[in-house]
Amino acid sequence: KKKQTAGDKNYISNYAAIVQNNLTSALVNNKWETYEKAIDLILGSQNKYILGTRANMGLAADCYVLLKRIIPGVIITNTSAASVIDNLSDIKKRGLLIAFSFPRYSELDRVAMEMAKDAGGGIILVTDRHSAPLASYAEVIFTVDIDSNDYFNSFVRDILLLKYYVWE
Repeated sequence: KKKQTAGDKNYISNYAAIVQNNLTSALVNNKWETYEKAIDLILGSQNKYILGTRANMGLAADCYVLLKRIIPGVIITNTSAASVIDNLSDIKKRGLLIAFSFPRYSELDRVAMEMAKDAGGGIILVTDRHSAPLASYAEVIFTVDIDSNDYFNSFVRDILLLKYYVWE
């Protein structure tokens, strides 16, 4: 275990302040109309494909578990038996891709979103900003701050956002 130094003594309190700011921004940055449109897309779709690559896989797994318990046709795209491309190969016009994509964006996210768009499926994107590289593919965009006091993005606010739109 690394010994803390005087420079590290505020790490936890700084982290807590950043998380609080991220949580507040997740609620403030996304209008109720965005949630309503996302709910309509989710309920109106036949299959809901959940995408999260790299560090976003945990968010995709959480989304999958929550949605699978309340509505039919939920499919996670990252499995040990098949790749994202394999799992999205049957997306159709009434299909919906729910994607989590944050910096250090993945090229696989772009390919998956192109597949969904080409098939005529809907796309909900949860990302860090409206100018994110994949935002142009999405019908609905939720933005959340990803600030953190270390190298890794903070996903605390994503869980809040996810639970908010799943349970509303």
